[in-house]
Amino acid sequence: MIGEKAGSGVRMGVRITLDGDLRAHLDGVERLLDYSPQSVLVSSGGTRVRVEGQGMEIAALEYGELLITGRIKAVFLDGGKSDASGSD
Repeated sequence: MIGEKAGSGVRMGVRITLDGDLRAHLDGVERLLDYSPQSVLVSSGGTRVRVEGQGMEIAALEYGELLITGRIKAVFLDGGKSDASGSD
């Protein structure tokens, strides 16, 4: 299964690598849950990851790996969304 260490039965989750604010590589993706030019939501190992930005495109998706391009503004775990009001 994607996201599991072979033979261990332990889910490894997702590994996120950012290349500045223009590319994000997610390894260990189990499901693509939602996509728009402003947001990509995936699940992996019981955790949801949301990448937000502008002009987001899925450049590659295969074998549990996802490459997102565009202007990346934020990455959230457990599928959180940014606070549009700007208050903390």
